[in-house]
Amino acid sequence: MTDAIDALFPAHLQHVQALADRALEREGYDGLVVYSGRPGLHFLDDHGPAFKANPHFLHWAPLQEAPDCFVRYLPGRRPQLVFHQPADYWHKPPAVPTAAWTREFDLTVIREPADARGLLDAGNRRLACIGELPAEFAEWGFSATNPAGLQPTARGPRNSKSTRRTALPSDYGNRSCPTATSSRLARARLSCTTRRSAAGATCRAPRS
Repeated sequence: MTDAIDALFPAHLQHVQALADRALEREGYDGLVVYSGRPGLHFLDDHGPAFKANPHFLHWAPLQEAPDCFVRYLPGRRPQLVFHQPADYWHKPPAVPTAAWTREFDLTVIREPADARGLLDAGNRRLACIGELPAEFAEWGFSATNPAGLQPTARGPRNSKSTRRTALPSDYGNRSCPTATSSRLARARLSCTTRRSAAGATCRAPRS
C-alpha cells in the first residue's frame, strides 16, 4: 500500500504545485501554508472526538494523524513539511514519517506548535493560510486566512465543477489524465488503509 502511494505521489504533488503556482500568481500571494488542524475536546473534559485532518492538508501530505502540522509552499521551491511531534508523557506522539514520498519535502520536526512560527516566516512574506486556525496563530502575520481564490487549489480534485473549470486543467476529469488517475488511486488506497485498520475488515482498493 505504501509503495503504491510512494510511486504515485511525485506526479500528484507536481500537479498540485502547478495549480498552486497559477492561483498564487492570480491572487497576488508569495506562498501558501496549509494547516492540518487540531483535535478538539468535549465540554469540560480532557478527551475529545477522533482527530480528522484538514482535507486540504491531506491533498499535499498523506498524513491522517498529524495534528498541528503545516505544509509551506513557495513557487519554485521544494515544499516544506513542518511535522509536530510533541514530547508527551501521557500519550504516544505520532511517528515522524519516513516513507519515500517524504523525499519530495524539506521535513522539519517541532515539539511545540509555536515553534512553527519562525519556520513559516509569514511576517516577512505575503503568505495565505488554509485551515481552521487556533486563536494564537492570529499574530503570526498571515496575509489572509482561507481566501476563496486559493481554497480550490489547496484541496484539488474534490471541488465542485465550477471551481474545477478555473483551478484544474481541462483533462482532469478524464481517466486518461495521469495526474488525475494517480491522485484518485492514492486517495482511494489511503482511505482503504484507514477503513481496514479501523474495522479489521478486508478492503479492496482500485488497481492502477
